[in-house]
Amino acid sequence: MLSPMRKVLKKFHPEGIPWPGTALYNAVSRTNIFQQHYELISRDILTYRSEGRVLDIGVRSMGVDISPSMVAKARKNI
Repeated sequence: MLSPMRKVLKKFHPEGIPWPGTALYNAVSRTNIFQQHYELISRDILTYRSEGRVLDIGVRSMGVDISPSMVAKARKNI
């Protein structure tokens, strides 16, 4: 159930990241510091689970996004 504030915000911004933000996010996600962030997350996960299996939910071949402009950027990047 959405809070009243979230309902209001959803009317103004129905997608997760509206268009101008998708261009910025796309540019930032390609930077070295952004990639290093993912490396740190991977190392952090290993401190909890050094052996066994890990399910990677963020697959590289297919994704889902509520933002049509993010989907368009992803298609262009592929």
